[in-house]
Amino acid sequence: MSRAQQSQGSQESEVRQLRRQVARRDEKIQTLEEENRLLKLQLKEFRDKFFKKNKRKDSEDNEKKSPPKKRGAPKGHPGTTRKKPDHVDKHVDVHLVECPDCGGKHLKSCKRFEDHYQEDIVIPQACVTRFRHHFYYCSDCKSVVHGVGKDELPGSYIGPTAKSVASFLHYQLRIPYRPIRRLFRDLLGLDFDPSSVPGFDRQIRIRGGPLYK
Repeated sequence: MSRAQQSQGSQESEVRQLRRQVARRDEKIQTLEEENRLLKLQLKEFRDKFFKKNKRKDSEDNEKKSPPKKRGAPKGHPGTTRKKPDHVDKHVDVHLVECPDCGGKHLKSCKRFEDHYQEDIVIPQACVTRFRHHFYYCSDCKSVVHGVGKDELPGSYIGPTAKSVASFLHYQLRIPYRPIRRLFRDLLGLDFDPSSVPGFDRQIRIRGGPLYK
């Protein structure tokens, strides 16, 4: 047998082998497509059955539901008022110079009054304190010294109250540093860089260490 005949026989063998592989693949594809079709039918039957059941149940529940109740206290329920405060921080006398109904200015006191108690919060504003350190010469230790003012944190531009509040908001209320900075800036008029807030925590930890121990 010549070399050309051998080469042709080898190619024909390869072709037959490839055809058998293609046939097996086509058969497998048909099988998978049939299985997929059956699964889709089963899924459709289950979905239709499930949603019809729920739809019927929801319809029955809606029929059984009573009309929505009116908001507020039940009819005939005695009303309640806030407990009267046990102290007064600020007193304001409300006088009139003209009638609020007609605008008349001829008013005569009835020697009668009525108290209205209102509780609110007073939002403080940033307070700048200048600590002027007066220097002294100590003849005992031969040094020039100065003191530290009340509530002063040497070397710090933000006071202890602001730092304590910022730490409370972050660790107790879980507020991130940037919203804390916005709250101080917009509500209290005190601005600072958010990157400096971790320094607040570090100073509190260092200064509070002895007290903790």
